[in-house]
Amino acid sequence: MKYEKAQKKDLPALTKLWQASFGDSEAEIVRFWQLFDAIEVFLARDSAPVAMLSALPVTFFDTDGEAHQASYLYAAATAANYRGRGICTELMKFAEKTLRAQGSKLLILCPASEKLFEFYGKMGYKTVFFNREYTANAEGKAKIKPIDAAAYQNLRQMQLYADFVSYEEHLLALQTGFYRVETEELICCAAAEKHGTELLIKELLPDDRAAAAALAQHLGCKTVRVRTEGGEKPFGMAKSLAGVPCLEAAYLGLAFD
Repeated sequence: MKYEKAQKKDLPALTKLWQASFGDSEAEIVRFWQLFDAIEVFLARDSAPVAMLSALPVTFFDTDGEAHQASYLYAAATAANYRGRGICTELMKFAEKTLRAQGSKLLILCPASEKLFEFYGKMGYKTVFFNREYTANAEGKAKIKPIDAAAYQNLRQMQLYADFVSYEEHLLALQTGFYRVETEELICCAAAEKHGTELLIKELLPDDRAAAAALAQHLGCKTVRVRTEGGEKPFGMAKSLAGVPCLEAAYLGLAFD
């Protein structure tokens, strides 16, 4: 098995692997590949790519507000008939070595299941990102304006000061549904997506139940589910590549899930 960085000629094969693993449409995957030159993509190759892993460049701001280069690991997948052979583990090791050499101080990922928390824990990752969820009925009014990734990034950065993960505008642009929500007391930024009659708010800064309920009402939903900071529900993990212990707790919020 050969572990290496992916090349653009590998994208058709990686697209098929992605579809088989996650079920996303080809259009969604092609949209992601538009960032190919700005990210790192790793693969395990037999006669063809059989496993993949992407690393998105992000910035982590520590307790003192100092910025550190970090990488968000995303879309790890292994072909069904190659699973259980330790290929993903070796690919992760190859990626870690490469990213460390490129200056990344911290690796971040969001496991999709409790079992994966255990898997990554054995590889040295620590659960440091937690959140809580609440639901509310859609009601009320607020001044609501759809905004682009640049405007969302500006509002988000104004709300966060230390121990958080920051995204560049081109990564935020992969998300959809950015809003500026102004109540009588607060100006919030919200990243939201509709699921039938329910609105899922993946990030709301600052957290405000009235703002969440008003946004759901504005978008024609009946209820809203808010994923917000605090709480004890495991959400994401991190691993230090800087030769120092990993952080204890931090804010991730908006994630690529």
